[in-house]
Amino acid sequence: MRTKGTILQELSRVTKITGYIYVTEHLRDLTIFMAYSMVFNFHFLKPTWLKDIRKSNLSVYKDLK
Repeated sequence: MRTKGTILQELSRVTKITGYIYVTEHLRDLTIFMAYSMVFNFHFLKPTWLKDIRKSNLSVYKDLK
């Protein structure tokens, strides 16, 4: 099974320098906890996402909530 980090590294490898990758993810916060209390721990914190994105030599162009 591939991890989030491995998938981001592969996306970085196959994406052109001028390319974009769109990521949509529910972040772990209070609203997600209220909606999905039992599976709350399956969502990642924003700093975790940003760390994995940087480790994969990618960068965030725009961050929307």
